[in-house]
Amino acid sequence: MPLNIRSSVLALSLAVCAGALIPLSGCGGGTMRDANRGQTRVGPVVAFDTTATAPESWKSAGYRLDWVGFPFPSTPGPKMVREIIASDDVIIAQDRQSRVAVLEANNGQVRWSTSIANPLTKFVGLTRDTADATRLVVSSESEAFVLGLNNGTLLAREKFERVVNTAPVATPGQLLYGTSVGEVLSHRLGTGLKAWGFQGNGIIEANPVKVGDVVGVVSQRGDVMFFSPDNGTLVGRGMTFGGLSSDPVANSDTLYVAGRDQSVWAFGTNGAVRWRYRTPSVLTSQPFIHANALYVQVPGDGLTALNSRTGDVLWKSKDVKGDVFAVRGKNVLVYEGGTLSVVDAAKGRVVTQFATPGINRFVTDKAVDGNLYAITESNQVVKYIPQ
Repeated sequence: MPLNIRSSVLALSLAVCAGALIPLSGCGGGTMRDANRGQTRVGPVVAFDTTATAPESWKSAGYRLDWVGFPFPSTPGPKMVREIIASDDVIIAQDRQSRVAVLEANNGQVRWSTSIANPLTKFVGLTRDTADATRLVVSSESEAFVLGLNNGTLLAREKFERVVNTAPVATPGQLLYGTSVGEVLSHRLGTGLKAWGFQGNGIIEANPVKVGDVVGVVSQRGDVMFFSPDNGTLVGRGMTFGGLSSDPVANSDTLYVAGRDQSVWAFGTNGAVRWRYRTPSVLTSQPFIHANALYVQVPGDGLTALNSRTGDVLWKSKDVKGDVFAVRGKNVLVYEGGTLSVVDAAKGRVVTQFATPGINRFVTDKAVDGNLYAITESNQVVKYIPQ
């Protein structure tokens, strides 16, 4: 290895080891304090290679490396992070063995970590309590675990009336879920009681989504429903010709569905179809809405941008594969299979494209010009900040 490159890598390793993060491999094993049990868990840490993608590549995308965090140093096996949500103050992660960890957003330090259930428990969502931001709700298919965000203390466990199948939409005092029997279920948080329910047509697997002041739900039989979350009043209903392999997305007044019926649909909250765009193939990728454009990966056509109001094609880019997950300046960020593409949002032109080895997926704390959090194959969280 050339001396200058060797020196740069060594300097980076020493800088990370000397920082306030849990050590990288070669700096010692990672430690984690269990807030509920008063135990320290020690385990080997496999470091994410921050030099695998050159800083110049990230700079061309408008970002730079900030920190590497280790939420689950004792969790064995690759790709064990089940879910992660990011916000301005904390990063909340859950592994596939029911352990939940909270990291400080400014430096990646683990605030606390705890196991909340049997490792085989099926979980469906992490949610900040909209009525009290100091509380975290972790939803399994049968109950809600309410944890204090500051220290991980278990504040409550509330059983659901039915087994739930989706992450919830949270409104003050309520959590709205889809179920495997087709019922839309609203759970009243703090009482352990069902607030209301509505029996739809077909299994609900896609996550409900807020559409302005109402909530939209789509079943695998194409039943599109809109509810007032306060009392469960059905305010609109529509239909597609099949289920979906992704979650619907929405702006303030329209719900968008990329369906397995080879169509992209736009529904008003009264259930009326605003437009339909037919595609040559079944759609399985996750759509993304921003400003006046809806982005969806269409097999055979590549990344496609549709006018969100009319459904007209703005552009197609066969050179771009993957799902849009964020906006940076005048560009959109697209990720698939270890490749990050930066694409001109107006024309579909590839601005830059580079490999991201070791990264499994990305999340953001906000969709537009937010911080990026990469989840690595070895269960670390890497923060990239706009520059």
